[in-house]
Amino acid sequence: MVRLNKEHIKKHEDIMTLQEAATYICVGVRKFNSLRDEYELQPFYVGQGGKLYYHRDQLDHLLTLLSRRMAMPKMPTRKNPPEIHPQDNRWASEKRFTISN
Repeated sequence: MVRLNKEHIKKHEDIMTLQEAATYICVGVRKFNSLRDEYELQPFYVGQGGKLYYHRDQLDHLLTLLSRRMAMPKMPTRKNPPEIHPQDNRWASEKRFTISN
């Protein structure tokens, strides 16, 4: 963490508040906080009253990590099952059982 004074923060375009940082990466503040926790992003500077400041380089790195995550193919889940094509006969031989009393 870096020690800065108020004048330096106001003059420096690359240092942003939490709100500005969230706007910079096009998410809301709550989503930014969850991403910050997920990627363990430390604030560049903590001001008086606990006000958090982030540097543009940190946010660019976070955007790079997010774009890599978005580029990875999704693994099949219950909500996102693999597509089964009609030509695929593996499922045709499956026996179905019914429970009778």
